[in-house]
Amino acid sequence: MPILISAFTRAFVSARGIFLLCLDLYYSVDGGVTWRFHSTIAAGGRNIMGYDPVWEPFFVFNDGRLICYYSDERIPNGKQKLVYSLNMGTGGGWTDPVDILDYNGNGRPGMPILAQLTNGKWILVSEIPTRYKISDDLLNWE
Repeated sequence: MPILISAFTRAFVSARGIFLLCLDLYYSVDGGVTWRFHSTIAAGGRNIMGYDPVWEPFFVFNDGRLICYYSDERIPNGKQKLVYSLNMGTGGGWTDPVDILDYNGNGRPGMPILAQLTNGKWILVSEIPTRYKISDDLLNWE
């Protein structure tokens, strides 16, 4: 049976509101009947918009690598950028986030979606405004 993975946003809540959202990776080896914690992909903090810094994960498993693309609002200007982190193996560690798209206007790039094109390249699309980037290897988005 294949291993299933899923990321859940974990939030700590108090009388003052929601804070410290984290992206946690869970896995299942029984078809989704039970889930086990694997690792925290990214842990947030406060920005000028509040406590909502990391969310909207999208996973790609390619060439033995698990890559998590997500929206990151841990930047001080209150804007949002798209980043990825690479899993470092079975121990659960993740690389520091690598910037893919930093929207400097009044919008927010929103959730990342990826697909492999028929020519073997990869496309990453963001939602607001709709923008895209092309990559040969999932890690270099220049």
